[in-house]
Amino acid sequence: MTWFRLSGLRSGDSGCGVHNGITHDTDRQLDVAICRPGADNRRVLTLTEPQVWTLIGVFAAAIFGVQAIAITSFRREMQSMRNEMLTKFDSMESRFDARFDQLDRDVQFLMRKEFD
Repeated sequence: MTWFRLSGLRSGDSGCGVHNGITHDTDRQLDVAICRPGADNRRVLTLTEPQVWTLIGVFAAAIFGVQAIAITSFRREMQSMRNEMLTKFDSMESRFDARFDQLDRDVQFLMRKEFD
């Protein structure tokens, strides 16, 4: 399990604030840069780099893929529940038909006995 701790920002003359203090439980430190437009951002990737657009595309595809899988599995679950309910209703209908048939025979027997 990984735990993160956050500490404050330090800013330089370049206009970028580097969030220095995201640490893992292994005490390795990560730097996350927060930059203003037009500032000298040293080695931070900008949105004009192909790698950034590739990552955006990969993340967007992953999100749409997860949504598609979730929607499909939800739809299948609803369909299986519907089929289960239809099966139960069919079995209940057959049981009621059997009971009403028996009741109908009993009533017909009593009516014949009374009027004969």
